[in-house]
Amino acid sequence: MSGAIMIIGFIGFGKVSQNLVSIINSDDIDFVTSAENRSSETIDSIEKSNVEALDTFKEVALKSDILISATSPKNALGVARQYGKYAKGIYLDLNNISPDTTFEINQSVENLVDGAIIGKIDSDSPVLYLSGKKASSLEFLNDFIQTKIISDKAGDASKLKLLRSAYTKALSALLLESDEIAKS
Repeated sequence: MSGAIMIIGFIGFGKVSQNLVSIINSDDIDFVTSAENRSSETIDSIEKSNVEALDTFKEVALKSDILISATSPKNALGVARQYGKYAKGIYLDLNNISPDTTFEINQSVENLVDGAIIGKIDSDSPVLYLSGKKASSLEFLNDFIQTKIISDKAGDASKLKLLRSAYTKALSALLLESDEIAKS
């Protein structure tokens, strides 16, 4: 990266956001979020981190070069509709949402990049999968976290999340059922 400081903003400051702040360790990147309507636990996490707290999420969206949405899946579309219109840079959605929801978000924001973190974010080797027309502009993240561009179509990373979720849930159910049969 060259000269200017990049601003990465977070809407949602849970485990994913907190771990990304510690993983993306660069003097060329500053982080912002907001404590607006957040729990005391989240506010405490923000205060303990190396993240500037702005007054509102609208300010976070306006100030960010990359705005990362890492909220609960049920809030992802509402967050995109409410704040995505203010994001002039990349809007990176890391929520565990369906491809259909990703397509709806794509209608609400410019420069959507669909993201999927495979592996626990706090493990030694999570992988960030990206899709969308602007996904290649986030290749620099590979300096911090293994990053793979799937395609230029928003929704492809969400398809990967959906397939992985279906596989792991089916495998878990099979293992639980096998354990019950073995016990009997």
